[in-house]
Amino acid sequence: MKTTRRGFFRVLAGTTVLLTGAGCFGRDADPALHIHRATGNRTFGPVGDHARRPFGEPFKDYPDAESVKLDPVTELADIGVASASIAYRLPPGFSQASLGFADLGALLFYANGVTERRDDVSPPKLLRAAPSAGALYASELYVIARNVAELDRGVYYYDVRSHTLARVADAPSDGALADIFDLASPELHAPAYVAVSSVFDRYQWKYANRGYRYALVDTGHIGENLRLASTVLQVRERPLRAFADDSLNRALGLDGAREAVCAVHALGHSAEDSPEFAQRESLHEKGEARGLLGGLKGRATRRFQESTKLHRDGVAPPRPPQSIAVAPPALEEHKLPRAAQALHASLGVAIKQRRSPLEFQPTVISYAQLATLFISMRDRIGHDVTPYIIVHEVEGLARGLYRYEALRHRLSLLDGRDLRDAFALTCIGQEKARTAAVAVVMVGAVGAAMARDGRRAYRDVLVRAGELGQRVYLAAESMGLGARNLAAFRDDPLNELLGLDGEQLAVVHLTMFGQRA
Repeated sequence: MKTTRRGFFRVLAGTTVLLTGAGCFGRDADPALHIHRATGNRTFGPVGDHARRPFGEPFKDYPDAESVKLDPVTELADIGVASASIAYRLPPGFSQASLGFADLGALLFYANGVTERRDDVSPPKLLRAAPSAGALYASELYVIARNVAELDRGVYYYDVRSHTLARVADAPSDGALADIFDLASPELHAPAYVAVSSVFDRYQWKYANRGYRYALVDTGHIGENLRLASTVLQVRERPLRAFADDSLNRALGLDGAREAVCAVHALGHSAEDSPEFAQRESLHEKGEARGLLGGLKGRATRRFQESTKLHRDGVAPPRPPQSIAVAPPALEEHKLPRAAQALHASLGVAIKQRRSPLEFQPTVISYAQLATLFISMRDRIGHDVTPYIIVHEVEGLARGLYRYEALRHRLSLLDGRDLRDAFALTCIGQEKARTAAVAVVMVGAVGAAMARDGRRAYRDVLVRAGELGQRVYLAAESMGLGARNLAAFRDDPLNELLGLDGEQLAVVHLTMFGQRA
């Protein structure tokens, strides 16, 4: 059976809950897992009703705001994806040096700027540097400028259509920023912060509850572009995941419901290691210490975002996992070469040229190309997300299911069967699931992460999966291949095919990789 993704998401969406018996939040569901269950795909489509969801406006306008024209974007230095990945270093803190105005503009462009305009449709389609579910582009970028050359301190909205900044508010004081981001000392203040928000209605009208996953994954795509571009520009980037949601949304002028911040990136130049930073708790420890906001109300997506906020007042600790899934044992191991293949395109070219192919040719890719893919991803692997791959056509590697072991840079064979037909069936018969050379499946330790760190961890798992997915996109483009997300998979059958329980270990994201048709 061959089914289009659009057809899949329109089939019986309004009757899904009745036919599957799955509600948004089952009374007997572990609250640490209900978000993932409520955003799953079932046999007849995504859980939740999207028939009455309005389509969010594709762009935001601030007609009365002061507009600042950014510098024309220049090409990034000729550095490949794998090299930029290896060169990335997490700064311990930031110096007081200002961030360059041209650097800020380039970072915003390479994160999610307009890289192609298509005038053959009405209205014209503005394609972006980062992929988006259904090309609906739910994400927006805001800048909190503290110390940016040629730019007054303030809060700015990045208008992708004109490559300009609209000044929308005064910047919070340093004290307020320290409170929002839980910064321990002045040395950690960055010259600029880029907040990635999501306008949830842009996805929910089409993808129902599932749209919340896509918003988080797309947040990861954008963040990874920003991270790699900053490395090439010799600007340091640090993700700040433990932010106080309500305070930050208010500072940016967002309602926190229809549009809310999903990730923040601090940008600047690195300071020397500081004792204060060395003593800081891990990101997840900070999140657990500050507590998680309980109480679910409003529409599904709003409930998901609300239930994963951080706030100051502690609540009851998260429930421990009821069971811990054991990762499938390996049948055999395959060591991957550690040298990356010579790539055809630099990072900047890959970002600007990247497009999702509609179909793939059933063509064999080389073992070296597969190794280069993992070299490009390796430094981002971990933190509760592990890539599994379903191999269809790789020279010198048998078909089957493998798990990537980042520490040893090896593939562990889990299932030696030809899975083309079975895998395509879990992807509602889409031919691209059968013809791509490799399926890169992001497996999240969802249950364990949320039981350990609370519901906020769900956002982090999905954002990290998007970060890894963007590395697949860029590595593929750099090697003259193609990659695309495959959002329309049925959760339970795919988890079962991979030997996962769907709760402690579950598929959270899927990217296909191979030769463009």
